[in-house]
Amino acid sequence: METLRLSAEIRGALLRAVCFTAATAVISAAVIFAFSGFGASALFRLGVRLGSERVDTSDGAYLEYYDAKKSVLGGSGYRIFLRRDGESLAAALDFLKFVKQNDRDVAVIRMNCEPENLNEYLETGDESLLGSLDDAGREFVRGVYDLNKKQPPAMRLSFAVSGDPGSGEFSLEESVWDSSKSRAGVLDVSCIYRDSDPMFRVGRELRFGSLERLSGCIERLENVSGSFGLENYAGINEPEYYFLIPESEAADY
Repeated sequence: METLRLSAEIRGALLRAVCFTAATAVISAAVIFAFSGFGASALFRLGVRLGSERVDTSDGAYLEYYDAKKSVLGGSGYRIFLRRDGESLAAALDFLKFVKQNDRDVAVIRMNCEPENLNEYLETGDESLLGSLDDAGREFVRGVYDLNKKQPPAMRLSFAVSGDPGSGEFSLEESVWDSSKSRAGVLDVSCIYRDSDPMFRVGRELRFGSLERLSGCIERLENVSGSFGLENYAGINEPEYYFLIPESEAADY
């Protein structure tokens, strides 16, 4: 009987030791993961998924742009940095509608175009005037035409050639954004392409997000910068607001 009790105690001690060792291993692995570059990168991608909203370009609610509403100020200029593809221009048009809904002073769209023909199209709806545009460009201009039909004459949009936007202007920039391009009073939005930035390779649908929601994840990346033989973290070279564009729409600038 005494032998059986001793055997049970030994088995119990062994079981506790095994459980302790396993728990220690799990905790150690979790700590190493959390404080490694791989773990911080995985946490960042999770933050991108949870901190961005799926964009529905078919509705008029624009709830996915809730965070940006505080930054849409009357009289400001707006820029969206993109590739000239269907998904990017659809995102730009949707954001333009949101901006127009909240800033009635927006009246001019700057893009690489022939403004005379496009402005005549906005007046007449004559599709032959869109002959110089590709399919994506035509869909964008048609969307502006439809938007104008819902506006009183004094608030309708018109086109101008590319250039830095001023008060009440919305500019499509066919380039990559960087911090040197920041302008006081201008709200910038970038299009991030999942094929070109693995940190934002999340999901397969059009999404909109803000860096403010990623502040904790960015701080984690900064904390592990240079550790475990990793390169120093160079920061997220994006403006406050961004679109995530599906990989299928990828193209070179």
